[in-house]
Amino acid sequence: MRIVVFVVVICLVLTAAGGCAREAPEQALAAYIELWGAGDYAGMYNLLSVQAQAACEEEVFVSRHRNISEGVGLTKLTLALNNCTEGKLKYQLEFDTSTVGKFCQDYTLEMVEEEGGWRLNWDHCHIFPGLTSQRVVRVKREMPERGDILDRNLTPLASTGTVYEVGLVPGSLSPNTINSLALLLDREAAEIESLLGQGWVREDSFVPVATVDSVTWAQVRQPATALPGVLARARTGRVYNIPLSLSQTIGYIGRGEAEQLGELAELGFEPGDLVGLCGLEQACDRTLAGRPGQVIDIRDENKNTLSVVAQRPVIHGEDVVTTLDLRKIRVMDAALGDWPGSVLLLDFAQGDIVGVVSKPGFDCNLFVQGISSAQYEELLALDSAFLNRAFNGLYPPGSVFKPFTALMALEEDVFEPAFSWDTPRQWQGGSDWGAYQ
Repeated sequence: MRIVVFVVVICLVLTAAGGCAREAPEQALAAYIELWGAGDYAGMYNLLSVQAQAACEEEVFVSRHRNISEGVGLTKLTLALNNCTEGKLKYQLEFDTSTVGKFCQDYTLEMVEEEGGWRLNWDHCHIFPGLTSQRVVRVKREMPERGDILDRNLTPLASTGTVYEVGLVPGSLSPNTINSLALLLDREAAEIESLLGQGWVREDSFVPVATVDSVTWAQVRQPATALPGVLARARTGRVYNIPLSLSQTIGYIGRGEAEQLGELAELGFEPGDLVGLCGLEQACDRTLAGRPGQVIDIRDENKNTLSVVAQRPVIHGEDVVTTLDLRKIRVMDAALGDWPGSVLLLDFAQGDIVGVVSKPGFDCNLFVQGISSAQYEELLALDSAFLNRAFNGLYPPGSVFKPFTALMALEEDVFEPAFSWDTPRQWQGGSDWGAYQ
């Protein structure tokens, strides 16, 4: 009996001891990383050692973790422990981000046993190795070069070329500069004045007014630069070298809103980036656009890059070669003249669309360079300039449908294939047709 009681007592003591066992350092770290992944930065701060909390205020700790996590697009955090030796943990974190994808970082962390359990002797380097309280994390995007749209002979229809950004320096203007520039650029003077009234504008600021192509700039350069306060800057931009009647088919690019990004959002494009908004520019966007590159780096207080945490290289867009023939399209455009309508040229042997013309059209360059309200109103006043009549216009089939009705009649044995009859040159179905025959 004594032996049995003694064994039971020993079991109870061991059980009690096991129930009171403190968590291991590894468990404290795992809880900390789980809180980080959940975005509970205040909860993370509660697991820091007294020494770490004295060195970094909670507000600074929380805001820094939130800003960095959101900045790199952190979506998932995975912990992999290497070893634990006398309270020092060596571990690896795998970051899953929306900016550069997945990457890993290695850490060494001292754990301190305090009242309440194991605590982290944290420092800024436990966000990213090499980070200090004086250094910052920056995410930089590199935008890809957009691919060209080419015709079957590799002639550019939409390509990257040189454009000129014309603007004003407010402190250098003369009384007549705004009105004179408005006439040259086909802009309203009030529209230019509203640009100069923006909150960020200073006396020495360069305020963009309009972007023009090289041909237009060659025409207005001399009178424009003679005006006090007018400057121009050359930069690369989208250029369309096509007849106006091909505009609906090729389309144009512009600053996309969130709902317009579609699949491009998964590639790293953001609202405000240049994307295809209609036509082939939109339909082939995934091929033309490429993929932005991203770099996460650590910089000193002078913004010098000290180290690269992770990066995803930029992928430039690819060209799209169409079946269109620009030379034939120009002939079709001239043949249609000023008539509203459309012409579609097909290679019936290959099934290729060789030419498309739809009138009236518009200048795609206006939408890329910045169309004025007056220019947009002029387009709206035309007979559906944005309608691609060749593909989206709805018309009665007329006599084009007669072969199909004849085929149905033959299939139903209404007539013999050899049967024929003469029809009058004019026929009127009834008196209610009026004068139509």
